[in-house]
Amino acid sequence: ANEEKLTAERQLRLAEQRQAAIVESLPLVLYLEPLKHRPRLPSFVSGNLRDVTGYKSEHVESEPEFWESRIHPEDRDRVLAALEERDEVGHWSIQYRWRCFDGTYKHLHDQAVMLSGRDGQPVEYAGSFSDISDRKELERQLLQIQKMDALGQLTGGIAHDFNNLLASVLGGIHLLQRRLPMGERDKLIMDQMQH
Repeated sequence: ANEEKLTAERQLRLAEQRQAAIVESLPLVLYLEPLKHRPRLPSFVSGNLRDVTGYKSEHVESEPEFWESRIHPEDRDRVLAALEERDEVGHWSIQYRWRCFDGTYKHLHDQAVMLSGRDGQPVEYAGSFSDISDRKELERQLLQIQKMDALGQLTGGIAHDFNNLLASVLGGIHLLQRRLPMGERDKLIMDQMQH
């Protein structure tokens, strides 16, 4: 019985190590966060926080305003309003810019769901955030390409309309040259108009 217990404990430790390795390999940060805690401060953050943001978990724990102070100023009001709403609906999924250790802003996708205890009462949030900066850059490039394409179509349409107008003017000048008797000065004016 003792040996079976030791084997079970070893298998449990091995399973925990595997799970930890899988979590560490994911391109996202996992966290647990108490309910209605302001300022926002997680009770657990996975070890790959440093890979995504450049910060260690000690930074998070040592500074109460850590997360909020690094939200991009243009995103702050929207994010904090969504955080208040999260407590009412029990989940959230939001994208915002966040200043990393090197001073650059990354686009993060932050999402969380409320976990309940055995008694059905809410206990905490389980969440994750990931760096979606590459996707945002691709979206920006695609939008730029679409703008250029739309501008090209608009320019092409204007050029086509302008060519139609020029064809009408040139046709009218040609008819006038053929039908009206003109002196040298009149011919010179018509030639200049045609040119």
